[in-house]
Amino acid sequence: MKYNTIKLLIITKIKFLQQQEKINNILITYSFKQIDNNIHLSELSQTEFDELKKELKEIIKEKDNIIFIPICKGCYKNIIQIGNKINFKEEKYVIL
Repeated sequence: MKYNTIKLLIITKIKFLQQQEKINNILITYSFKQIDNNIHLSELSQTEFDELKKELKEIIKEKDNIIFIPICKGCYKNIIQIGNKINFKEEKYVIL
């Protein structure tokens, strides 16, 4: 777990597939875990969050939409899941 971080849920509504892929690739570089096609979750420092917003703002198209939802630690701990469980554990990846 990173210190002074923000748990962040991002919901995207992107019109074109090529644009969706570009945005998904950016989110992957920021360690976002894909929950659904248009929903991603990660934990970022404030600096990373600011960089992400800037990067996405530069490529977003007029009819596209990205919603950033910060989740406080208390709310995050109270997430309730019903049905097929989504693993919210921190995953570490090694790039070879």
